[in-house]
Amino acid sequence: MSRDDPTSRPAILIVDDNHTFVDLTAEILRQELPDAEVGSAGSGEEALSQLVNREWDLVLLDYRLPDFDGLEVLAEIRKRLLDVAVVVITGEGDEALAADLFRMGAYDYLVKSQVSARSLTRTVSQVLMRKLLARDIVLKADGQLATSQEQEERNRALDIAYEKVREKKEQLRLLSNSLEATIQERTAELRSMSAFLNRVLDSTTDHFIIATDPQGVILTFNRGAEACFRLQATDVVGRRNFRTLFEESAESDAGLDSLVHQLGLSAGISREMHAVAADGSGFIARISLAPLAVENDAASQAGGLVIMGTDVTHEKQLEQENVAYINQIERANEDLRKKNQQILEATRLKSEFLANVSHELRTPLNAIIGYADLLLGEIYGRMAAEQVAAVDGVARRANDLLELINGILDLARIEAGQLRLRPEPFSLTNIMEELMETGRVLAVRKELTLDWTNDCEGAVEFHTDRQKLRQILFNLVHNAVKFTREGSIHIETSHADQDHVQIVVADSGVGIPPDALTSIFDEFRQADGTSTREYGGSGLGLTISRKFARLLGASITVTSELNRGSRFVLSVPRQLPESAASNGGTPKLASESDSLSLDEAPSVDNLEPGEGGALTEEGRLLG
Repeated sequence: MSRDDPTSRPAILIVDDNHTFVDLTAEILRQELPDAEVGSAGSGEEALSQLVNREWDLVLLDYRLPDFDGLEVLAEIRKRLLDVAVVVITGEGDEALAADLFRMGAYDYLVKSQVSARSLTRTVSQVLMRKLLARDIVLKADGQLATSQEQEERNRALDIAYEKVREKKEQLRLLSNSLEATIQERTAELRSMSAFLNRVLDSTTDHFIIATDPQGVILTFNRGAEACFRLQATDVVGRRNFRTLFEESAESDAGLDSLVHQLGLSAGISREMHAVAADGSGFIARISLAPLAVENDAASQAGGLVIMGTDVTHEKQLEQENVAYINQIERANEDLRKKNQQILEATRLKSEFLANVSHELRTPLNAIIGYADLLLGEIYGRMAAEQVAAVDGVARRANDLLELINGILDLARIEAGQLRLRPEPFSLTNIMEELMETGRVLAVRKELTLDWTNDCEGAVEFHTDRQKLRQILFNLVHNAVKFTREGSIHIETSHADQDHVQIVVADSGVGIPPDALTSIFDEFRQADGTSTREYGGSGLGLTISRKFARLLGASITVTSELNRGSRFVLSVPRQLPESAASNGGTPKLASESDSLSLDEAPSVDNLEPGEGGALTEEGRLLG
C-alpha cells in the first residue's frame, strides 16, 4: 500500500531464487489475501532495484540468495532508508542468526521447512499490522515535535493519522476475516498441499513410496511405485490394499501383519520382502514402514502407514555373485598356499641335493687339486715340461669345476633364503691388506701390477659381514685380473659419505661393450660368448657379488670403455643395516660345512701324501 494512499492494496515482494517456492507462496498469498499485490525477485540485486523504483509494504526474503545473504540485503535496505517490513525465510532455526536479523531490522523470520499456508498467512498479517501501527506512531511522534507555529498543520496531520489508523483497523479486520476464511477452508488448503506433496513424491523415481489409510487402502502411489509394480496410480489409489502388492503367502502375510503390529508412532521398521508386479514377475523389495499420524489424534493412534522401498533384486544378485567370487578366490588362495608349500619343499629338497652333490663333488676335486699342487711343487720329484703343462691343465680345470660348483651353491642359497649374515667388527686396513696379499698372487701370475690408494682420513671401522665383503672384493679383483692381458689393476678407497665407504677396482683390460653393461651381472653371463672360452670362469662371480652387496646394503656400479678397461665401484655402509642384521627377510646360512672360504683352505705345506686335497688360494675365487 502507498504511504500517501492508505486505501491502496498491500504490496508484498517475494525474494527467492527457487521458482517453485515463489509460485507456491504467491498462490497461497493470493488465495488468503486476495486484496494483496504480490511480486517476486530472483536475487538480492533485483529485489533492491524494485524496492527503490516503487514502494512495497512487505518483503518475504530468502536468507540464501545467489548474490547476497539476508543480512547483506537488510544492511542495504537500512543504508538506503527504505520503509519496508522484512520477514526472512531461513533454512533452519538458529537463535544467533535470528538475533542478528532482528538487530538489522527484520520484523520476523520463518524456517522454510516449517512453513505452512496457515503460518505464512498468520505471519504476513501480523507483520502488516505491526507496520501500519508503526507508521501511525511515527506520524504521531512527528506531530508532537512540531512547533507551536505549526499547530494547525500538526492538528491536520493528526486528523489524517487518525483517519489512517481507522483505515488500518478496517484493513486489519479484513485481514482477520481472511484468516478466518483460511481456517474454514482447511479442506482446500489440504488439497493444495496434497497436490504439492504428490508433485514431490512423483519426482522420486528411484524409490517407491506408498501411503495408506488405517485399513491399509492405498492413498498415495508415486511414479517409483508405478515403475516397480507396473501399475498406474489410478488403478490402485482407493481401490487396493497394500498387502496385495506383496507375495501372497502365509509367511508373507504374517510378516506384514507382524511388522504393522510392531510398528509404533515413534519408530520405523525395515525389512526385505518379496513383491509381485502386475505382470506376475516377482522382485525383492527392501521396505521401510513408518506410521502416518493424524493431527490432533491421540498419540496411540495412527492414521495409516507410509511404505518406502527399493527394488534390490539386482543388488541381491550381485551379493550372491560376490559370495561366489569370494569363495572362488578363497579356493584359489588355498591352491596357491598348497603350491607355495610345494615350491618351498622343492626348494628345500633342491638345496639339500645341491649341498650333498657339492660335498660329494668337492671332496674328490679337492684331492685332485691338492695332489696337482704337490706334483707342481715337485714334492714327488721333478717333471718334464710337458708333464708340468699337463698337470697344470688338470689343476686349472679342476679349479674351474670347483669354482662353478661353489658359485651354483652360493647362488642357490641366496635364492632359497638360506644365507645368514654374521656381522663383526674389523677395519678397512685389515681387509684391504688381506685383499692385496691374495690379489698380488693372482696378478704376478699374469705379470700385472696391483696397487692400492687409500684416501680415507683416519681409521675406518666396519661392523658388517666380513666374509661376504671380502668375497665381493676378491671377485672384483679376480675379474679384473682375468680380463687384463697386460697393464695394471688399481684399487682406490675413499669416503662416499659419513656412513659409506667407496671402493673402486679399475683395470686396463679388454673392457666391456656398451650393450653388455646391463647384463654382466646376470647369471652365467660374460661380455660375450667367446669370453668364457677365452678367459674361463663360470660367469657367476659378478652375479654373486651384486647379490652379496645387496644383502649388506651396498651397491655395485660399473663403467667401461672397450679395449681401455673397466671401473667397478662398490659403495658399502660401514654399519650393517638393521633390516639385514635382524635377518628381516634375509636368507639363513644352511650349514657352515656347505662351502669353503679362503680361510678354510689349508696350504700345500700342510697336505700330506694320501690326504684328500684342499683348495688353493685361487680355488674359491669366482669369475
